[in-house]
Amino acid sequence: ERIIDDHGIPQKRVPDVREYLAQVTHETARIGSIVTDLLSFARQSRPTIGPVDLVDLARRSVSIVTPKLRMRDIRLEVSAAPGLSPVSCDAQQIEQVLINLVVNAAEASPDGAMVAIRIGPAKGGAFIEIEDHGSGISPEEIGRIFEPFFTTKDDGKGVGLGLAVAYGIIEAHGGAIDVRSAVGKGTTFRVVLPTERPRPAKQGQDEGPDEAMT
Repeated sequence: ERIIDDHGIPQKRVPDVREYLAQVTHETARIGSIVTDLLSFARQSRPTIGPVDLVDLARRSVSIVTPKLRMRDIRLEVSAAPGLSPVSCDAQQIEQVLINLVVNAAEASPDGAMVAIRIGPAKGGAFIEIEDHGSGISPEEIGRIFEPFFTTKDDGKGVGLGLAVAYGIIEAHGGAIDVRSAVGKGTTFRVVLPTERPRPAKQGQDEGPDEAMT
């Protein structure tokens, strides 16, 4: 159906045009998100490892997604144990994982809900948990959520690559990612990353007087 004639848009059809433009904007953003996921999945690279403050990284990730979630009044709350050692990771890749998990948690939550982000020590490293109070994941689905192209989202809202990419990134770091969920109560993702280990001293350096003389 043609809306625009030789004289422009008829006044009575302006609401229809606005609706169509909103749909185009939404679908363009959705396609962009799908393409980004596909590219991330296809070109997973080896991480560039270095010492990273996990708390600072989490707060930076939160600041990136907060404006997007403000429209739904989703609140993000970060709590961290004091005195955590730096983790050994690629900051850019782990930031990608955290943003993906936080956005997923927010999308699973009702408007006005809170997503809790907790950081603390774990055996050999540190953990970060992202907890939502959404609809949860069924036992039948939870065993498949890290599979490529599997998604629990409604049709058209994802291609199921975000968690597969996250799993690959964490595995490449020598870390671990798992999930706990209860239908009707919510979901918690837990990521564990190894603590930065001090590099061994070169021979002849940092040795005590007795060791140097032997």
